[in-house]
Amino acid sequence: MGLGHFMKQCTQVKSTCRTSGECADDLKLHISSKIEKCIHCGQNHKSNSLKCQVIKSFRSELTGKLLFPNNRSTSSTTNILNNTSNSNFKYSSSDFPPMPMPQFVPTNPNNTMLTKLDDLLGKITEVNNHLSNLELKYNNFEQFMIEKKESDLLIKENVHLLSKQSVEFKKDLVHHSLLIERHENLFMKLMLPMFEDFFGLIASQNQDKKGNILDPDLKLKLERYLIQMKKTKEGENRNGGVLMLIKEDISISRVPCKLPNVCVVDIKGEEDFRLIGVYAPDSKTWSWDDLSHFLSKKCIIYGDFNVDIMQDGKKAEILLQWADEQFLSQVLPNSPTSLRSDRVIDYALVRGLNLDIQVYNGNTTSDHLPILSVIPLKVLQQKLGKNTHWKIFLKASNIIRPHPYTDSPPIEYDNNNEVIPEVTLDELINTVLAKKKKSL
Repeated sequence: MGLGHFMKQCTQVKSTCRTSGECADDLKLHISSKIEKCIHCGQNHKSNSLKCQVIKSFRSELTGKLLFPNNRSTSSTTNILNNTSNSNFKYSSSDFPPMPMPQFVPTNPNNTMLTKLDDLLGKITEVNNHLSNLELKYNNFEQFMIEKKESDLLIKENVHLLSKQSVEFKKDLVHHSLLIERHENLFMKLMLPMFEDFFGLIASQNQDKKGNILDPDLKLKLERYLIQMKKTKEGENRNGGVLMLIKEDISISRVPCKLPNVCVVDIKGEEDFRLIGVYAPDSKTWSWDDLSHFLSKKCIIYGDFNVDIMQDGKKAEILLQWADEQFLSQVLPNSPTSLRSDRVIDYALVRGLNLDIQVYNGNTTSDHLPILSVIPLKVLQQKLGKNTHWKIFLKASNIIRPHPYTDSPPIEYDNNNEVIPEVTLDELINTVLAKKKKSL
């Protein structure tokens, strides 16, 4: 704790507490009395405090020696020795070796001080610039915080408004759900049965006394309406269905199936296989097990399953479990098939056959992309009848004499050049029916 030398040059064995001035072997184990006493001047402050007169005198003397190395005044040193006469400090000139002489001595000793003052002023200017930038950033940040608080208040108001609107929407939703349920009950329990009876009455009137159909188109329309109403009552999607288009020269036979939106066809070939078309909406009234007795040794199930094998969790597990039990393997295209979501819901389930499948990326009017596949089988083509019967063609001609009335020359009318008016199909049918009723 002495002045005028480094720690390695200190001759004191024990360490000195800078607070109380007490000596101790190990300062880490020393318990200070907390009573401040300077070892240099004996006043009530710490020994390393800058307000100590001895330390102030020593610092000023040292500064003077550094600034003016040629002026080696010993008066300050004498004062320091006098002030420290009561302490353990002993001044020795050997502890303070002289500073090396500068290579260039300025003509004016004050130039060094001026240079240092200029450097100090430059650094102070830099500090002022940094402080100005800091103040500007602080002002910007403060403005940002003010705007953020205003924005937070606005967001809170909007959230509160949205919460109110959400409550109102929930009330409206409950109200509309009740209305929908009421209307659904009205249609399901009143309107649909009434329409069924009405269509049945019309169908009964569309027959003559012998039971022959008077208007085949009307009969087909009534049957289609009845099927759609039946699907609606059973919960099936009225906008969906299955249609198979098969070339005329391919030999097939249809398998009877009463499941809605399911079509089963046997394709004749070197080895027969069964083709099943399926549309399975979420509202379907049948289960996957209902398809089990339609499966054959070799079969393919195409369709819109409305189940994504990778994303639909429980629904996918149910479908895969049934497919595993029936030894069916799924054949998936390499890209999504739904245009409304990133899902693959159109694919095939195969048993006993190899199948390649891909998505058709052309234009489509549906919300699904069509899928294309190739079935590696040779099918039997139907043998169509002959277009020309040569035996009849080469038979001797049978000459028929003209009838005097039917084979007479055409009659010339006065209105031959007039345009015949167009007649619609409905008008023609009504005319035929009217003549038929008159004949009855």
